[in-house]
Amino acid sequence: MHEASLVRLCLDGAASALTEKPTCQQAQTFRLAAMLLRGSHPEASRNLKRAYDEHQREHGCAPLPPEAAIEQGWIIGLARFRDTLRRKLTGEKHL
Repeated sequence: MHEASLVRLCLDGAASALTEKPTCQQAQTFRLAAMLLRGSHPEASRNLKRAYDEHQREHGCAPLPPEAAIEQGWIIGLARFRDTLRRKLTGEKHL
């Protein structure tokens, strides 16, 4: 799954608007996004953490360290992923 798809999915998770059960990769990305958004978007962070926790109760995928998302090629970088999520959540346009 490409970073742009993961961003869209995280935005759905942040809005509690998921329409399908996430995969382990997607759930791990929710966990990462929740950590990155905790200070700036606490409600979105809680919703993402809840989606991750629900997935863990059902499937129990082993938690990965944040850098695994980069190593696995899911996202390009933590700061970039965080900034993209923040911009999308606030409705800012990317310059």
